[in-house]
Amino acid sequence: MNPIPLLTPREGIPELARSGEDFRRAAHLLSQGRGPFAIDTERASAYRYDDRVFLLQVRRRGAGTFLFAPEGHRAELSAALRPVLGAKPWVLHAAPFRSAQPL
Repeated sequence: MNPIPLLTPREGIPELARSGEDFRRAAHLLSQGRGPFAIDTERASAYRYDDRVFLLQVRRRGAGTFLFAPEGHRAELSAALRPVLGAKPWVLHAAPFRSAQPL
């Protein structure tokens, strides 16, 4: 059996949600999905001495995948997603961090 490389997401690359309106629309669509939420975050720790999330990816069966850019709109993103994400379990992606720079 030869593996098939997955070069792009099955549903295409999602647009980046970066405004309150985008966040609310995505939250509504996520609320219509089913099952747990798959969540992945990207931090800028290799570039900034900071632990904030700079990119948030959320996927739910039947709703699709959404990319959120929270910088500058953290309160709006939290207000839109909190009621939706608080309703079901999460599956979190975790990966070890290895700095490209020696400490």
